[in-house]
Order: sequence, then structure tokens, then C-alpha cells
Amino acid sequence: PRLAQRVHSIFTIYRFNLLLHSNLIMNANRRIDSTVVFVVVIVVCVFTNISSLILWYSSTGNIIPSQLADKPIPESPLKSGTLSSNKIPVTHRFADVCPPAGTIYAPSSDVRKVSLDQAVSFVKGGYNLMQMGSGDIRLPGLAAALLSKLQHERGIFGSVAELGVHHGRFTGCLFITAMTTEKLIVADVFDQQSKNLDSSGLGSRQHFVEGMKSYGMTESDVFLIYTGSTDELPFDWHRKSNFEQFRLISVDAGHTDALTFNDLEIAFCNLLVGGLVFLDDWFHGHWFGVTEGYFQFQSLGPTKSIFPIAWIAGKIVFTNDHDYHKLYYNKLNSLPMFVSHALWLTNKNQMNGVEFLRVADDYIISDEEVWNMWTEVLSG
Repeated sequence: PRLAQRVHSIFTIYRFNLLLHSNLIMNANRRIDSTVVFVVVIVVCVFTNISSLILWYSSTGNIIPSQLADKPIPESPLKSGTLSSNKIPVTHRFADVCPPAGTIYAPSSDVRKVSLDQAVSFVKGGYNLMQMGSGDIRLPGLAAALLSKLQHERGIFGSVAELGVHHGRFTGCLFITAMTTEKLIVADVFDQQSKNLDSSGLGSRQHFVEGMKSYGMTESDVFLIYTGSTDELPFDWHRKSNFEQFRLISVDAGHTDALTFNDLEIAFCNLLVGGLVFLDDWFHGHWFGVTEGYFQFQSLGPTKSIFPIAWIAGKIVFTNDHDYHKLYYNKLNSLPMFVSHALWLTNKNQMNGVEFLRVADDYIISDEEVWNMWTEVLSG
């Protein structure tokens, strides 16, 4: 078995290197006959497969090393397939009290908090008056508007919030979807930068409040502006601060795995049935902690009702209800920039048992095209 492992490893390495570099060898030195390279690769592949068979045969018990024959197989520390009780990293808070998704909605209304003219002015470039914090907000903003309209048509009214505001560019995209009966909530460390553990942004309450003027709001229009770290918030925040559970919330605060885990708990433990959660920097090439924290939350968090709808310009949007997932998915799938069949291996983007959309890699869209679609959604 040791010899088989050694032979298998050697030929696997050689096969990988030959397959990887054979084309480079032929291009670099035309004197090498391509047939020779092909034959060498085939021979190595054959010997690798033979060594694999030997290794498999030895592992079945037909070939047992004498030094292991009399030793008992060690017992697994996990009994009956159960997981270890020490699952969650010690750096993470766990929501021992996580209220279920709610059905106590805010009163319905067809009156906007932001006038249509001001909302249209904002989506047609008004957001450029605020410093960019979370990347391109055009398509995520359009998706938030389209899904918010669908929520209101289905009677879902609730609080609208963002964790991690920076200067409020994407916050504005959320706030212009709100009706007069819906409370607006934000949380950021703002000037308490000592709590900004990963230096992921330099938020400013002053700039946030100034930026609200671009869509006709003032500080008094916001129900709650929380200054501090989100890991200081209670998991039943809506109860403690007396607001309806979230209809729509963006998570873009801390970028470590622990803070992402925490912020998703805050979002989902205060979410209405059919509510929407936007998570920024998912699979970001710099903020790896966000992706790590999300998958920790999916597997270890207090809820399993996490259904991804679409991955849009670095933001992925979820809901907590399977039926609403289908509704939102189909609505976004009507837009030309979204595709569902993207991965060549599975031919679908799937996670947590559902399919989700993403923007096509080759889709190019101008500001004017997005603005026109966005305006049409707001005006409809």
C-alpha cells in the first residue's frame, strides 16, 4: 500500500504537470513532435490509473499491512452522525433569542415618503452627490425598487434599514422605496472609528444626513439612527426599539466573519415573512470574511430559511420564505440583465436548495438604460 501510494502520487503529479504544460512545450519548441508529447501523456495517465486501482484494492482490506493488521480501528469522536456541540467560533455571538419571521406588518399606504420627482432625480444620477461606499448601486437599486413594489402589492409593509451606511448612497436606494407608514432605520459606527475593527469604511453621520437632501429627506425622517457597533445590538432589536420588523434591510457593516455572522442574525431575527436582505461584498476579492461569515451563518445560524434570489453587482439578496422566493425570482428574471443558467458544470446557480439569478457576465448597460428602467418601476 505504501508503494502504491507513492507510485500513485508521483504519477498524478507528473500527469498534472504534463497536461498543464504540454501545450506550452509544443508552442515554445516546435522541434518537439506533438505526437511524442501525446504518447508520453497517455503512458503517464495509464500508469496513474493502474496505481489508483492498486491503491483502491489495498484500501478494501485485501492487502493489509502486517503492522496494522492487529490494531483496532479508532472510534469516531462523533456518535451516530451528530455534530460536535462546539460548532460556533468563540468570536461569534449566537442569537439565543431569535424572534421568528413576523406577520405583523406596518399599516398599508400608497403615499411615498419621497416624492416621485425627488426619487427620479436621485436615480438619474442624484446619488453621485454622495461618496461611493459599496460599489455600483444602479442594478441593486433597480432590483430593490422592483421587489419593493411587489412587496407592497402583496401587502408587505415594514421597516426599511441599512447596517453600515458609510455616506448613504445605497441607503438612499432603499429609502426611496418606503411608504409613509414604514419606519427608516440605520446603524453605523460613524465617528466611533475605534469600533471599526476591519477598517472597512469611514462613515460619517454628517455626510449621511447631508446626502439625504439629494432625495428630499432630513434627519427627522429617520426613525432611528444608531451609532455604534452592530455587535452591541440586541437580537430582538425591533422589540427593544419599538419598530415593525424589516421589510427590507441591507447588511454592509463589519466585514469579518464574526461581524457578518452577527449582522445576518440581526437582519433575519428582525425580518418579516417575505422580507428581503441585501448582503454586500459577497465573494469580494478583498473582504473574504463576508463570504466566510455568510456560509457559517447558513450552516450554524439560528434559521435555515435563507433563500438566495439574485447576485447583483457584488450584492446578494435573500428572502426567508420559499414561496416568496419563487415570486421574487420570477419577477427579477423578467429583466434582460439576469440569467439563471450560468455555471457550465451544473448549468444552474443553486444554493440552499433553490436557484438564484446573477447578472450576465457579458451584459453591458448604460446609465441611461438603467435610469429609464428604474424610473419606470418607480412610476408604475
